[in-house]
Amino acid sequence: MLQEFKSNGFIILRNVFSKDTLEFVNSTWDKLKEKPFSDHFPYIIGEHIEGSPWEMPFSFTNFGSAPFGYYLHLSLQKVIQEKLNLELVPTYYFSREYYTDAVLYAHRDRPSCEISATIAIGHETMNQKPWPIWVKNDKEFSGQQLSAFEVSQGLNAEERLKTSCQDIYLEPGDAMVYQGCNVVHWRDPFEGNFSRHTFVHFVNKNGLIYKQFPEIEFDFRSSLSGSYKDIAPERAKLMQKVNGLSSYANWPEENACQNL
Repeated sequence: MLQEFKSNGFIILRNVFSKDTLEFVNSTWDKLKEKPFSDHFPYIIGEHIEGSPWEMPFSFTNFGSAPFGYYLHLSLQKVIQEKLNLELVPTYYFSREYYTDAVLYAHRDRPSCEISATIAIGHETMNQKPWPIWVKNDKEFSGQQLSAFEVSQGLNAEERLKTSCQDIYLEPGDAMVYQGCNVVHWRDPFEGNFSRHTFVHFVNKNGLIYKQFPEIEFDFRSSLSGSYKDIAPERAKLMQKVNGLSSYANWPEENACQNL
């Protein structure tokens, strides 16, 4: 499975979380949307990027500090380590609920997301199918002056199929583990009432990123559940510097997932 992850840039893990776990997570999620908890998780208005063909307003809610995310993060870490025979360092996690017409624009992730996973929690869609996540799993994007959107999500259906773009359908309990810094990923406009996902992120303990920046553990915080507000000024500067490395076209493929 490690070879598949190295060559494809991602792997799919089916039914990695049980129905009982999903029932607990979804029932907790429902409670967090009620008063007084909902005051801590407000709706966020999404923004369309320049050049996007879509204009419908959309929103989503972040549940970054929801406790079930902590459990899902550490549980999936054990599974990924076993499947890929890697030792992972946890960085951060968050959960998000998307609503009608939501768009996730094509992008690659920052260094703290060297090895990442999106976990499907639940959905209510128009066609009863999961909201697909798209990936472009080749190296053509590296070094280009074009944006991630232009070489992937901005293409029509025929062009996508010709350029290594794939749509992945994850049922609740499934997870896609992917090279976050290297694989361009996105979601087209959502057709439905809601789609729930938890995202968990790691770096390879024996990889170049962790060796250069060991402070990246817990995403520069003191613990996996720590607050970003408590990061010391000097460490915050380092975090900003490391995050900025992703903007260099060749940096991801030269540093991320190289020692697998």
